[in-house]
Amino acid sequence: MKIFVADVYRISIRAGGDDLNAGGYDLNAGGGDLRAGGDDLNADGDDLNTGGDDLNAGADDDCINADGDDLKASGDDLNAGGDDLSAGGYDLCSDGYELSGGGDDLNSNSCGKNARVYIFKI
Repeated sequence: MKIFVADVYRISIRAGGDDLNAGGYDLNAGGGDLRAGGDDLNADGDDLNTGGDDLNAGADDDCINADGDDLKASGDDLNAGGDDLSAGGYDLCSDGYELSGGGDDLNSNSCGKNARVYIFKI
């Protein structure tokens, strides 16, 4: 009696395995559809490559290189101006000390004054 029950249990496991294999075939069929879409993407990639060639042709113009040299010359002038600004910065620091001294005078004047407040009732 026990041997007969074990044989029935094995048959049900094998039947379940067959169902899983059938599902595997469906997934493979879906993979074929994805490959067809990949071919369309490759065709678009060729169009992008031709556009890249046009950009390279524009970079070979001599006028663009000449403009780059002019910009470097302007950079040297800006550096010279930077030195002048640094010299002016020292003058501003000395003026700052004078303003601090004036601040002390303002504090002493404010201590010598008393404020009066008048309240009127109507």
